[in-house]
Amino acid sequence: MMKNTKMMTLVVAGVAGLALANMPVHASEKTITLGSTGVSYPTSYKENDKLVGFDVEVANKAFAAEGYKVKWVNGDFDSLLQQLSSKKIQGVSNAVAYNKDRAKQYRFSKLYATYNQQVAVPKDSKAKKVSDLAGKTVGAVQGSTSIKNLNAYNKKVDVRAFESRDDAVTAANGGKVDGVTNSGPILKAVIKDKQLALKMLPDKIAADHDGAVFTKDASGKKDAKIFNAGLKKLYKDGELQKLSHKYFGEDIINGKALK
Repeated sequence: MMKNTKMMTLVVAGVAGLALANMPVHASEKTITLGSTGVSYPTSYKENDKLVGFDVEVANKAFAAEGYKVKWVNGDFDSLLQQLSSKKIQGVSNAVAYNKDRAKQYRFSKLYATYNQQVAVPKDSKAKKVSDLAGKTVGAVQGSTSIKNLNAYNKKVDVRAFESRDDAVTAANGGKVDGVTNSGPILKAVIKDKQLALKMLPDKIAADHDGAVFTKDASGKKDAKIFNAGLKKLYKDGELQKLSHKYFGEDIINGKALK
C-alpha cells in the first residue's frame, strides 16, 4: 500500500509539472524592455528616482493600453541604439527622429510627434539668427539628427557633439559653446524649467518627425504593431494631446499619422 501511494504521488507530481510547463508565462509575454536616456528633460528624466517624461509616459500608457508593462533601461542615446541593434533591448523611446539611414536599421513606430529644430544661445549673445553663428560652435547630442540637419542648414557653423542633451544645454548656458541645437519645444521647456540664461533663435532648421524604434525582425514588427495600436487609442482619447501640453505647453502631436 505504501508503495502504491508513493507511485500515485509521483504520477500526480509529474502530471502537475507537465501542466505547469505547458502553461503560458504571462509575465514574460506581457513585459517589454525599452531604452531611454533618463537625463533628457522633458522627454526622459528622473523625478524622485522615478523615470518620467513625455516619451516615457507615452510608451508606458500605449503599452499598458494593450496589456503590457514596460521595463526601462537607461543609457546615452548612441549606446541605446547599439543595444537595440544587438537585441539587448526591444526598443528605444526617447524622441527618436526619423531619417532614411535609421529606417534601414530599425523599425519605426507611427511618428506621433513633430518638432521644429532650433538653436538656443546665451541671452547676452549678439546672434539674432543662425547665420550670425558662422565660425562659432554649437552643441548637439552625439548620434542625433540635429548634427546633420544643422550642417545642411549652415555649413559655416561648427558643431560639437555631447553625450547627452543636458550636457549640451549646460555647455551653452555656461558659455563653453556658443549655442545648442535640438528640438525647439524641448529647448523651450528646458529653458523655462531650469530658468536658464538662454534665448531661442527664430530659424526653423528642420522639421523632425519622432517615434519609437524597434528591431527590424518579426519580433520588432510585433512590438511596433502593439505600440501603434496603443498610440491610436491614446490619440483617440485625447491622452497624447494632454501629455504634449503637460510637458511642452503646446500640441506637438502628429495627428495625421495616428488616424
